[in-house]
Amino acid sequence: MCMTNRLSIIIPAYNDGDTLPSVISQCQALCPYEIIIVANGCTDNTEQIALNYHCKLISDPEPLGHDVGRAVGAANASGDVLLFLDADISIPSQQLQKFLEPIYTNQAEVVLNHIPLKPNSVHPVVIWKRVFNALMGEQHFGLDTLTAVPIALTRYALNQIGIESMMNPGIATLKTFKSNLPISNSYQIDLSKNKSRIGHQKTGTNLSFMQKVIIGDYVEGLSLLQLPNLDDHSGPKKIEMLNNAIGETLTPQLNQITPIANYDEKTLSVVMTLQQKVFRLHSKFKCLAKLPAHELIVVMNSDLAEEKRIAKEYGAKIITVNDPLVYEAYQAIGAKAAQGDIILTINGTSSFKYKEICDYIERIANGADLVLTKNNLKRSISLLLALQYAFNLAVDRKDLGASSLLSKHTAMSRKGLNIIGWESLHCPPLAQLKGILNGLSIVTSSKCVSNGKDDKDIDLHMKDYLVALQYLIKEKGPRGLFANDGRKRNKV
Repeated sequence: MCMTNRLSIIIPAYNDGDTLPSVISQCQALCPYEIIIVANGCTDNTEQIALNYHCKLISDPEPLGHDVGRAVGAANASGDVLLFLDADISIPSQQLQKFLEPIYTNQAEVVLNHIPLKPNSVHPVVIWKRVFNALMGEQHFGLDTLTAVPIALTRYALNQIGIESMMNPGIATLKTFKSNLPISNSYQIDLSKNKSRIGHQKTGTNLSFMQKVIIGDYVEGLSLLQLPNLDDHSGPKKIEMLNNAIGETLTPQLNQITPIANYDEKTLSVVMTLQQKVFRLHSKFKCLAKLPAHELIVVMNSDLAEEKRIAKEYGAKIITVNDPLVYEAYQAIGAKAAQGDIILTINGTSSFKYKEICDYIERIANGADLVLTKNNLKRSISLLLALQYAFNLAVDRKDLGASSLLSKHTAMSRKGLNIIGWESLHCPPLAQLKGILNGLSIVTSSKCVSNGKDDKDIDLHMKDYLVALQYLIKEKGPRGLFANDGRKRNKV
């Protein structure tokens, strides 16, 4: 625990001559042991201002970035408490004093600024802060990480985290949480009125360089977790598990499918999954009967006798599952059985309209390999939607929004299924990732659905996304697709 109050304030600065005097003045009111200005790549009067205010100046001719700058400052600090600030954000000294109080009163080794969660925020960095904490099992920390200032650490905490880890806020945050250090995040300093840095602003359907760096930081942080074993989620083990789950298969006498002229002579398979009793099942089959000639496959629990009888009436190939499984397993089993060039999967417990399912089919017929249901990001964003969106951001597909193979209905081409592998559909994020990494054409449906609530399987979904991230890290390295962070790590 911290036994003294020697305070080192560390401020990386890059051409911040206009704002630095105000920042330093507020810091001096705290009577710190030292104020360290890490001037990197400055071509203005930043360095002279630091000297005029009697700060400890560390100068580097190259731009280092805030994270490396903080690590450089920490390596040169002598205090027992370290406070990290930015040179373009002036925080009143009274607020900083209040912020440091948990350390001075021996209640915490780490203090993070509390950022209230706004459920409708779709900013990529905000989404990833929330998801990163949730995937680490620290959902109660909300958006609070070591990414944004102010941050305060005791010398003991810094030694536990490691100075080099400060260069990557994702790694620093993970090590902080996993070191069982007492953390305080109860105090909020509202920085929303401060200027927003250009690199962090929204950029349409493309991520900015800084957004990619930050997301790469979080992916690299997660790479240090003990992630699920990939062999348990794809390959021979998964194939064996799914095959063993299949009970009986009832095939109708007329099971031949024919090419459809208006779908460019492609054949169509429709897979309906039924995990529980379904009301108005007749009307759903009647809707599907309007489709051009197709193969109909129903994958269902073995105890759904009435649903089985109705499916037989409509000439479906019926595959029963002995033990109830998650929806994705039914989807995978149905895809394995499908013979068509276009495979449309319908969740039988969800509603659908004829025009909507035709949209999925037509998009595949027109050249897409995978069609995902478009999810609405304009309303309150559940953790599940945040997970789906964060994952698409991590694979540089911001254009997909929160669309995912976890959705109610999907469609894919035969080519797409062959590349992804039917067994991978049991882990939808992994299947989607394989499609993206293999260059498949992945699009969303025309209709947007709202999915503002988390479902009861949120923990299972988080595990699936960790599996997919494990595969991404295995294939592309610890930072995934965003390997270039531009950091000069040799400076520390």
